[in-house]
Amino acid sequence: MATLLGAKRIGPGEKGYIQASLDTKGLRNTVKKVITVSTNDPRTPLVVLTIVADVEREFILSQREIDFGRIDSSSGRTRELTISQAADRGSRVLRAESSLETAKVRLEPVNGSDGHQMRVIVSLRERLLPGYYFGFIVVHTSSPYIKEIRIAYRGRIIG
Repeated sequence: MATLLGAKRIGPGEKGYIQASLDTKGLRNTVKKVITVSTNDPRTPLVVLTIVADVEREFILSQREIDFGRIDSSSGRTRELTISQAADRGSRVLRAESSLETAKVRLEPVNGSDGHQMRVIVSLRERLLPGYYFGFIVVHTSSPYIKEIRIAYRGRIIG
C-alpha cells in the first residue's frame, strides 16, 4: 500500500489529507489495511486509520489447475474447467492456447450465461510418448488488469 501526504506540516485547526492506494492483484474477499500517522499533538501522538475493502474477483475459475492423472498412451484425455466473468465489468475471455504442443485447448460459452461463463476444454494429444507432461493453458482476456490467466496442467502417459 502506498500513501501520500498532502502537506508536510499542518497547522492547528487546518485540514490535511492522506492519499492511499492499494494494489489488489492477488487479493480477494475482505482486505484490511492500517495506516499509522505520527503527530506532534501530545494528546494524540499516533492516529490509526483503518481501510477495509471487499475485493471482488474479475474472473472466477472452477479450478486452478488441471490434473490428467495416469493416461494410457493410445487414448487422448479431455478435462475442462469454467471461467466465470463478473457481469458488470465488461471484460471478456478472448482466446486460449497451450504453452506446449502436447495439449489442445478450445473455448465454448456456457449455455444460458449470456457470455459471462466460458468452458475451457483441454485435451492431451493422442499417441504421446510415455512420460510426464507439464504445461500451461494461457487464457487471454480484454481486462486492463488481468490480461492473462495461466492454468497449469499435468499428466503422466504410461505404457
